[in-house]
Amino acid sequence: SLSNKEIILDRDSSINPYAVSVVCGDKFLAKKLLQRANISVPVGEVFSFDELTEALTYAQDNKFPLVVKPVFGSHGYDIHMDLENLVEVKDAIIKFHNSLGSKPFIIEQQAEGEEYRIFITNELDRNSKLSF
Repeated sequence: SLSNKEIILDRDSSINPYAVSVVCGDKFLAKKLLQRANISVPVGEVFSFDELTEALTYAQDNKFPLVVKPVFGSHGYDIHMDLENLVEVKDAIIKFHNSLGSKPFIIEQQAEGEEYRIFITNELDRNSKLSF
């Protein structure tokens, strides 16, 4: 029987190293680590609100639809998808700034597909039973 039970509401738990939580919390760092492991990720870059002109130039040079999302965040909060032109991208950046202030954001190409979320922890004891 399991002696310790936890309810996990996000990416943190007592059995995950702190570094794992940090990497998972930083979408751009996670993207770069996945790329380094030859896993396909959407094309994207990080900007601050002070770099609005550069962000819009970057958006213009990329294939629409685009996504604007926070570098740090979870649960899909403050993500703006299906942006089809520069006016929509600028509006999304302004909404993002009004909501989260000067926090950095990512502009990336929108990728279509299924979403899978996997939570991996230490190896289970062969005699352990999981219940959901």
